[in-house]
Amino acid sequence: MVPSKIRKQIYLTPEQNEDLKTLAMMRGTSEAAIIREALSDYVTREKEKAAKQDPLAEIIGSGMSKYPDSAKRHDYYLYKDEDK
Repeated sequence: MVPSKIRKQIYLTPEQNEDLKTLAMMRGTSEAAIIREALSDYVTREKEKAAKQDPLAEIIGSGMSKYPDSAKRHDYYLYKDEDK
């Protein structure tokens, strides 16, 4: 099953449009597939760059908890602080 996609409209310069058409023809793929691939690569690079700027960014979401509300009530679970 192919995952669903969300339609987006973008504007390209005439040069970008020609480059995209040429590359799609050379690769035998759709222009949309090339745009999706380029966007994925860009987002991956930007996330890596952001992680290098903030050393703690890499560990976000890596922990597990037996409490489903631990993000909101972390002080209580860590320190048994009744006010939190």
